[in-house]
Amino acid sequence: AIVSRDGMRIAITRTTDWVAYSLEVINSDGSGLRTILNPAGFAALPRPAESMASAPNQLNWVPGTNKLAMTTRLLFEGPGYQTGDRLYLLDSDTSTIAELLTFSTTWSWHYSYSPDGSKIAISYPDGMDIYSNTGTLIKKPVLVYPFIQTASEYAWVATPTWSADSSQLVAVVPPEMPFADPILNSSVYRLSADGLIGELMFSAPMSYSFEVASVSPDLSKVAFLTPIGLPTDNQSKLRLASIDGISISDYATGTIYNLPIWSTDSSKFYYRIEESGAWVGQSGTAPIILPDFRYARNVVWVDVNRFIGASGPEGGWKLLLGTIGAPTGLIYSAPAAGERLNFSVNR
Repeated sequence: AIVSRDGMRIAITRTTDWVAYSLEVINSDGSGLRTILNPAGFAALPRPAESMASAPNQLNWVPGTNKLAMTTRLLFEGPGYQTGDRLYLLDSDTSTIAELLTFSTTWSWHYSYSPDGSKIAISYPDGMDIYSNTGTLIKKPVLVYPFIQTASEYAWVATPTWSADSSQLVAVVPPEMPFADPILNSSVYRLSADGLIGELMFSAPMSYSFEVASVSPDLSKVAFLTPIGLPTDNQSKLRLASIDGISISDYATGTIYNLPIWSTDSSKFYYRIEESGAWVGQSGTAPIILPDFRYARNVVWVDVNRFIGASGPEGGWKLLLGTIGAPTGLIYSAPAAGERLNFSVNR
């Protein structure tokens, strides 16, 4: 489920067999449930003849509108991951669907709307372009990088972070051989939204994952992990850097699997160490431990001092509200242990 930015609508995807899907929208007060795309509608979307079905892939509310932007994932017999070639816009008022962009020459890509909804960054396995929200090309390419050897069935594509005013974006790109020993440098790029300015800010060794580093919302800082010791020890350093790379410092060490999550004002970050639990850190300040969030693996900041996290499965799944300097609040508690609790927050 995905909550719209104004908090008034919720988009829901459903499936009973992981092949046939439906997309529905409901008002946040529980009224007005309507189907935007039923299984027959998904089946009718264009796809290769050898594919089994189309499933929802990326699904997000378009900023400032009642429309959903959606890409599809093509399902085949056996392993493999392929993105459908179209970006769809689905109107939650009229239940109509339109094609905004088509990419017939790439099998993996990602879209990212600017906060004001005026531009779209399109990332693919060897670069990134900028389009207007009407589908007009602004700059191709705005960034170029080599095909990343992921040693898996998926292709790596950049996931940029936009500035709040939609004028800039930052992308962090891993090395072409991310599993090399010793670890090679990843690169941090800052780009203008019109595609006229692009610069390499700095490079440093960073642990490889689909998102290589965590960029603060104001684009001033980068947090990343660097492995230490033997690979079998699974130990990492959590490092903080200024966006220009002039200042890089070590903040924590331990078994850290996920990148830190920045607060909305970029001053603090949430992180989790397997040995010691969950923490809120701040550059130049000792971290604050969060005992109630020890088993929370996904967290979203609501504002400067509050964050929501799903904790589990130990003791059953719970949705918790954390506040700096105040007791933890319980938003929801699952009646019994079950599948992972997922949530969406409008912000």
